[in-house]
Amino acid sequence: MGGKNVYKLGKQYELKLLRLLTRLGFLAFRVPASGRGRKRTLPVDVVAIGRNRVILFEVKYRKNKAIVELELNRYNFLINAKKRYGVEAYICAWYTDVKEFLCVDVEDYSNMTSYCAYYSYLHFLRNGRKVQDIVNSKT
Repeated sequence: MGGKNVYKLGKQYELKLLRLLTRLGFLAFRVPASGRGRKRTLPVDVVAIGRNRVILFEVKYRKNKAIVELELNRYNFLINAKKRYGVEAYICAWYTDVKEFLCVDVEDYSNMTSYCAYYSYLHFLRNGRKVQDIVNSKT
């Protein structure tokens, strides 16, 4: 699949998460310049704001059981935002066989290298939380 099609597919799932967050009572917006190869003003896909909460989401779509990679600069941004501003930060993956978002805290990676944080399919299945559960929890 080419770059433009990957972008459109990624955007489709970012908008799906945005609509879900809005239905759950959050002010949510997509940060369209967050993708690879674009100027990144805010390296995150979706921001949700609720009562006394700000949640940052990195959204990934996987057709099969492929691993999710998060570039180190994005990982570091999310970790720093958590520490400095007290926001929550999640990696949410939509796997076609699961048919819903499963989210893990950005710090809850499967493996880390000098280039990426990796989150495995099994890790999402075992430790992933539904978006509804995240927004309905205190933190």
